[in-house]
Amino acid sequence: MHGSLLPKYRGAAPIQWSVINGEKVTGITTMFMDVGMDTGDMLLKEEIKIEDTDTYESLHDKLKVIGASLIVETLDKVFDETIIRIKQDDNYSIAPMIDKKMTEIDFNKTGVEIYNLVRGLYPYPATYFVAKNGKIFKVYKVEAVKTNEYGDKNNGEIVIKTKDKLGIKCNDGYISILEIQPQGSKRMEIRAFLAGNNI
Repeated sequence: MHGSLLPKYRGAAPIQWSVINGEKVTGITTMFMDVGMDTGDMLLKEEIKIEDTDTYESLHDKLKVIGASLIVETLDKVFDETIIRIKQDDNYSIAPMIDKKMTEIDFNKTGVEIYNLVRGLYPYPATYFVAKNGKIFKVYKVEAVKTNEYGDKNNGEIVIKTKDKLGIKCNDGYISILEIQPQGSKRMEIRAFLAGNNI
């Protein structure tokens, strides 16, 4: 059983990459194993819509329910010899393992790209950025706001800071940080963070 609609997203992290890449649908595929990485003959598939609010965690939980019933259906068909093997074609994509290097937020990207990265890596390993003083801030939830209002500011620069809002400039607007964890501290809502921390 594999957490994507093969042959898309062969590899170790299909659910994360589906969210990170902004896919609208994904699913579960059952297959026979072979010597390649997720290259065996496909058996059954079930598709699911990826909501704009889905994270790696929520999508994983939806897919495990679908997967449980699909593997039972697959085994029933294998045992009664009604299963049909379908060869995978060459129109495939890879979902490599997530490494720490890709978890850092690049504020030169668009708001949607950053939003998708944050939710695709939620809750683990989570994304982060490094402040000018070298302090690391993990980011768990954000909102992307598209605007031309801060065109004179540099990407990565704080453009909004109130008692309950922190906005950081990105390529096409700003990222509103909703949940954050300062280095050496606990995870908190942005209002709580701004009440007791400077950045």
